[in-house]
Amino acid sequence: MTDAAKILSLEPHGADAFVGESPAYEWGRIYGGLVIAQSLCAAMRTVDIEGHHVHSLHAYFILGGDPNEPVRYEVDRLRNGRSFTTRRVVARQSGGAILNLSCSFQRDEDGPDVSTSAMPTDIKPPEDSEKIDWGIGVDARLEHESTSPARHRVWNPTRAFATTSTRERAKLHKSCGAATSNAWWRCNCWNRASSSRWLRSSV
Repeated sequence: MTDAAKILSLEPHGADAFVGESPAYEWGRIYGGLVIAQSLCAAMRTVDIEGHHVHSLHAYFILGGDPNEPVRYEVDRLRNGRSFTTRRVVARQSGGAILNLSCSFQRDEDGPDVSTSAMPTDIKPPEDSEKIDWGIGVDARLEHESTSPARHRVWNPTRAFATTSTRERAKLHKSCGAATSNAWWRCNCWNRASSSRWLRSSV
């Protein structure tokens, strides 16, 4: 299995540009979730405002990516605000743009809890769930699969990042959540913050 911290570690390639690699996939193209995750990593590399965390992300696939060719991520710093920071990322290969991503970061602020989702009470523990691998080094588990309606539930652990700093671990946590959310049309993911605790992540 590929190491997630390594594959999400992008190389600088000029001003606000980064390069990422992909493992080989049996279907011949880059897994789209990996491009989303690396795009988000590129955007986060340009956000140096303390306390600003990603809170929304929209990605649009344009072309299939070639796993034999590096991907260049070009970041546009649309806005650096006191409460919000906005970035746009274009992922490119020699054939042109393969993905366009926009994301927003928000400063931690006190406010009402308006979340409408809650942790289900009927879930199986990750140890009893099917292991799945998208080639990004994440020990994800398929807890529930449903096509009618299209709603899947995935355990997404982050304990593999224990050796990284708290700040970097949080970035990897978010990037892996973005990557696994592309596995199906619609899914709920829960991210394990340590070996004994799982946290729900909205994706």
